[in-house]
Amino acid sequence: MSEGDASEGPSVAGGRAMVATTLKSARIFLLSFPAGTRIVLAVCIVMHLIGQVIGPSFAERFCIVPDKIYSGQIHRLVTHTIVHSGWLHLLLNMVSLIPLGPKLEEKLGTLPFLALQLHAAFLGGVVYILLTYVVGASRYRDVCVLGYSGVLLTLLVLFVYKFTTNEAIKVFGIVSVPNTLAPWACLVLFQFIPNVSFFGHLAGIMVGYGMYGGGMRYLLPSAPTIDAMASRGPCLLTARLPGYVAPPAATGLPVSIVNGVASVGNAGARESGRFPGVGRPLVPTAERGASLYEEDPDGADADIE
Repeated sequence: MSEGDASEGPSVAGGRAMVATTLKSARIFLLSFPAGTRIVLAVCIVMHLIGQVIGPSFAERFCIVPDKIYSGQIHRLVTHTIVHSGWLHLLLNMVSLIPLGPKLEEKLGTLPFLALQLHAAFLGGVVYILLTYVVGASRYRDVCVLGYSGVLLTLLVLFVYKFTTNEAIKVFGIVSVPNTLAPWACLVLFQFIPNVSFFGHLAGIMVGYGMYGGGMRYLLPSAPTIDAMASRGPCLLTARLPGYVAPPAATGLPVSIVNGVASVGNAGARESGRFPGVGRPLVPTAERGASLYEEDPDGADADIE
């Protein structure tokens, strides 16, 4: 063995050990989240990795563009949420999901949590198209809008109205605002970042209010539907994942995120057939906070959300 080989041996071994340690740490970190949150993280990350290999044309196939929707590419109403304009855009959206997603999933259950996000993505896309149509500005017809933050704003609206009282929430981890103003504060602050979709974020907030107190709640799947889904196809596989959270209805806590709020053990809790869950403060006041870092200031070819 030459001297070069001898010197390379420990270096290569050390590199492999570092990679193995990193992968193990990443696995432990991911397994610390409930199954539904992991699925969303994995889908967004995998989609971005594929996009890095294929190039910008990949995201352009999935982002929401009014002209493409009008031509029949309806899948974009949902898929625009799982593609991002860059690594920073992806990172900030996923970092925002981490403190918010697990808390909601713990109260709703994994399948209702995933169904809620799927509906939020679709309805957010529909509202965005309607907003751009009403405004009538031609500049929006061929603009590619992408990113998960519209869904995050929907979740934030539901979170602040159903699972907090009157405590302040930190926006961007810095600015404290009354909890009910947090989504609007995010909307305003985002406008100081280049290439941010105002209507994309506004649509997410509107869907949140629509689910909280409007007719959109009736578009959500009922508890029996969720139960039936849990025993079939991909949903059955999801139910077998580590960290799967069963809907609270299975444990006698049938309170809906959109139809009722009650504390654990509250005998006066209203029952509902849609998204059973328990509406109570998720963490102690001193620990509570939701930050939404959402935009990629480097994205120049698309509006991001």
